[in-house]
Amino acid sequence: MLKFVTKRLVAAIVLILLSSSLVFVALTFGGPDPAMLILRENFTEVSANAIRVKLGLFDPLHVQYLRFLKNLLHGELGTSWYNGKPVIQEVLEAFPFTLQLTLGASLVALVMGVFNGVLAAYYQGTWKDHTLRVIMLAGVSLPDFVIGL
Repeated sequence: MLKFVTKRLVAAIVLILLSSSLVFVALTFGGPDPAMLILRENFTEVSANAIRVKLGLFDPLHVQYLRFLKNLLHGELGTSWYNGKPVIQEVLEAFPFTLQLTLGASLVALVMGVFNGVLAAYYQGTWKDHTLRVIMLAGVSLPDFVIGL
């Protein structure tokens, strides 16, 4: 039992590190320049470099990544570049709506899944069964927010 739990914990840690690495790479190389987003129409190269220094964007990548991990572990997600509010505050404000949408979509999926499962079992092997299977596969493939709407 201890061996199983240990393997699961190690796998979880590896998964978290890989996920955080992917997020770091996406944020570092995939998005626009943070200085441009912060300054918008007031953009000058001098002010942009000042912001890049403040954000530590000239530091080596491994230093940036370790800072990123440390901030994640402390729950410090930074400040929104769009409205200046802390990101954790933005996330907490949106959480009730996200929960409501997810629960609504899950309820719809549960009711439709049971209903269509009973129908598919009743019409097993017929074209109705195959059609229901395709519809349910499409429903499972859609994100919760689409089903919730």
